[in-house]
Amino acid sequence: MVERVWGRTRDALTQEQVQERLQKLEHAAKLKIIDQPQADVTKVNADAAAQMIKALESVRVACVQIGSLLIVKYTPKKGHEEIFIKTLTAQELMIIEKDRSLLKSPEDLVKLLDKEPALLMPPENFPTK
Repeated sequence: MVERVWGRTRDALTQEQVQERLQKLEHAAKLKIIDQPQADVTKVNADAAAQMIKALESVRVACVQIGSLLIVKYTPKKGHEEIFIKTLTAQELMIIEKDRSLLKSPEDLVKLLDKEPALLMPPENFPTK
């Protein structure tokens, strides 16, 4: 539904003033429509990650997926304990959803996800359909 809004001003505005006001309006709309919801999602993910990290304190190896949030805890050979937290892209979500066994190998999963997105390919035996 599209509505027209008509208003009057006491003073005539220059084209530059109109453009400036439109830019401010566009910026305000972006903050409200895009940035605030994204900030809310980021806060929810951060809270979930903090709670999960605390819950995993006594666990040596874990792969936990909460929606698009992935938390991986492992200790690589000759290394210190690592915690990998990532918001998965749509492509990464599809790969993990099609092959849940990837969650059984935390170190390999981290290596797969650390690749450049364009290079991110499913394993050779991964079903493509």
